[in-house]
Amino acid sequence: MKMLGLGKWIATSTSDGIAGFHLNELYSPWKTIVEVVVDYLEAKDDIELYKVFVNTSLGLPFEHKGGEQPEWKLLYERREERAEGQVPPEVLLLTCGVDVQKNRLEVSIIGWNRKRSWLIEHKRLIGDTSNEEVWDDLSELLDEEYDHPNGEKIPIRILGIDSGYQTAKVYEWVRKKSKRRVFALKGRDQLDTPVSAPSVIDVNFRGKKTRAGIKLWKVGVSGLKSELYGRLNLEKPTEKQLEVKGYPKSWIAFPQTDEEYFKQLTAETCIIEKLSSGHAKYRWKKTYAENHTLDCYIYAMAAYYVIGANKWKPEKWEELENYYAEASSDKILTS
Repeated sequence: MKMLGLGKWIATSTSDGIAGFHLNELYSPWKTIVEVVVDYLEAKDDIELYKVFVNTSLGLPFEHKGGEQPEWKLLYERREERAEGQVPPEVLLLTCGVDVQKNRLEVSIIGWNRKRSWLIEHKRLIGDTSNEEVWDDLSELLDEEYDHPNGEKIPIRILGIDSGYQTAKVYEWVRKKSKRRVFALKGRDQLDTPVSAPSVIDVNFRGKKTRAGIKLWKVGVSGLKSELYGRLNLEKPTEKQLEVKGYPKSWIAFPQTDEEYFKQLTAETCIIEKLSSGHAKYRWKKTYAENHTLDCYIYAMAAYYVIGANKWKPEKWEELENYYAEASSDKILTS
């Protein structure tokens, strides 16, 4: 308070137009500098908490440092001693992202708990996507359950599939599935949220949209790529740091996946383009021929947001933690 009382506002702008002011939490008489520092230290290693700190304490818009393209070799070298398809004991939830190509479906299954995520496996379902066979393969994959280390089976909770290619086939497949487990999506670069409210696709014989039909979710792919790359760029903790604090929140772990997976996962970089109006915009540019594993991870992240897992209360996560804490054949998990 004494410091604030002795302070003096010094204008730095030479403009004689409308005055604008920016104040962060350091100016607040209800918050000490020590408290602000403590908030920063608690948030700096947690992307979600740090986002809140930047927005509320610093009074600034948050920008992910995700435009910094991760080094694929570093990610490859830090793989866990875990086979693809093996579920770590910490995993409580599985989501799936699907990218549609002419001759195959690219599929990533991602495991989650309240703090971290794991690539479980990436699959390629080979087949002409204009025919039924490969879609039957995808149905079989959706129905598969993975072995959890504690003796339980863990299913894919929700699957998101891109509808940008083979749109009619995607809608046809989604229409046959439970709306609670499968959704069609469409990427939008300019969308500033991970997902937006879904739009109704199906219409009845009168030409009116029917709520009973499928819905299309728009996905903010640019923001999700930034979020993903921010997580991938987290510095690996030292052995001492692991003993004290464990892995940082938002840390992503990978199994013994091949090099091609990581080359595709890091296949884009965010660049700034200046427009003729004088403004600038961010644009994602490919630096590697294929980016399917990146797309699949983004779609699996979108699925996490669609079911609202990012907003689950601690009690929901505790229920899952208790369920997978020990094997039992007669346990019931509420949806």
